[in-house]
Amino acid sequence: MKTRVLTIYEKLFEGEAKEVILPGCDGEVCVLDFHQPFLYRLRSGYVKLRTASSAMPGQERNIFIKDGVAALQDNSLDILVEG
Repeated sequence: MKTRVLTIYEKLFEGEAKEVILPGCDGEVCVLDFHQPFLYRLRSGYVKLRTASSAMPGQERNIFIKDGVAALQDNSLDILVEG
């Protein structure tokens, strides 16, 4: 799925991800390709991304956030955070 992690100042990540684990207010949420559309509030913690790029498939990247919001629609995940 297309994935972007953004602050108001910069783009922390943009690319294809096959799995994203979000630190939600009710616990961690795992998002895979073609997940049902949602809008979700995030708490302080790590956004864990597993990339789908052919150069480095399965590479993990962890991004610490203070809080934020995640929205998924049409297999595109936008994560707006306070980093």
